[in-house]
Amino acid sequence: MKELFLLWRHVDRTGLAKLRGSEDAAARRSTWKQLLKPSFGHALVDEIYVDLATNVFEFCARSQFSDEVTSTLVSIALDTLRFAHSQPVPGMKGTFDYFQQSLVRHSVQRPPFSISVFSLAQVKLITQYMVENFFRHLKMYQFAFVVNKRLDLHVYRSVAEAVPVETIHDLDDAVHELDHAVEKARLEAEAKAEQERREKEEEAKRQAEAERAERERKEKLRAEQGDKAVIAAELERVQAEFEAKIKAQNDAFEAKLAAMEAKLAKKKSTSK
Repeated sequence: MKELFLLWRHVDRTGLAKLRGSEDAAARRSTWKQLLKPSFGHALVDEIYVDLATNVFEFCARSQFSDEVTSTLVSIALDTLRFAHSQPVPGMKGTFDYFQQSLVRHSVQRPPFSISVFSLAQVKLITQYMVENFFRHLKMYQFAFVVNKRLDLHVYRSVAEAVPVETIHDLDDAVHELDHAVEKARLEAEAKAEQERREKEEEAKRQAEAERAERERKEKLRAEQGDKAVIAAELERVQAEFEAKIKAQNDAFEAKLAAMEAKLAKKKSTSK
């Protein structure tokens, strides 16, 4: 299954650091050859493949792109080159559409469908570079990558008449469509993110309301339990006071009764 995202596909941070540490362009080209290990079965095709990676890397270095942007753009360029010589051989429009889809797929944070590697400004800069340095020479790339190529040569009487070459119908419109696609995808992602944010806020409010209600219920329960405890203590105090009074009254009554019995006993003894 083909990988959806091309970040770190052909070169990682270690490889990029090695490239930046190379002494000159020839050394960097040699490093790229070691990293890519092209095996198209034709020396010229292998060299073209390495040249494309080297040129895109130099562009990224001039533009001061990050490691993530550099790695992804190199992979997109190489992947587009492979697509350009697939069978049946796609035309200029088909190849540009393939490149556009790859670029958009790495320009908007909307997993699992796309990730945000390129900014909108970088998308415009990259598109301009690829149009001027890759798509302008697409026919040459396709011709070099085809081992057996039939060439039909037609001679025109007028030397001033140019040989028709397939091009992008309207380069400005194509670039505008790409910008529009990226912007549309960004807006959709932002709208989705805003909806998710609102849903999270509503869920947080519901959770907070539920927690508040639970706290109030517990506080009310504790208050009720506290009131019951106070009432129970007061009842115990009143009962204790009542029992003490009853005991005091009983003790006084028994003392009087004992005194009366003692007087009666004394009178009896005197009368005898």
